[in-house]
Amino acid sequence: MDANLFIFYRTDDLEAAQNAAFLVEGGKPVELQQGWSYRADPAHVMGMQNHVHIMLKKNDVSIINRDGTQSHGTSRDKVPNWVIDKIKARGLIESAYIIEASTAPPILVPEFTIGTALAHYHIALAARR
Repeated sequence: MDANLFIFYRTDDLEAAQNAAFLVEGGKPVELQQGWSYRADPAHVMGMQNHVHIMLKKNDVSIINRDGTQSHGTSRDKVPNWVIDKIKARGLIESAYIIEASTAPPILVPEFTIGTALAHYHIALAARR
């Protein structure tokens, strides 16, 4: 039997809304194709980022942080680009940090810039309603 989960938060609190979304969605595997799946997890220790576990046949192959850097000592060498593209499309990793087949150094964007952009998006979305 599935358990019910109720999360209460102030609708004008963007941080609470984001945290609630992770509590509800975090840890649920999303099946893709050809045996590939992923699971988005929130940061669970201080200094950790939200991250995505990319799995082949339910086994971790790569773990990528929100900013696109690798985590848990894994590599994305064996992950097909179409899998990365699907995860990017869901907004779970920042595409600016994933450099495909390139020797150029990554372009780093300060974390507050991403958070500010997300807040502006939510404000604009709320204004449309």
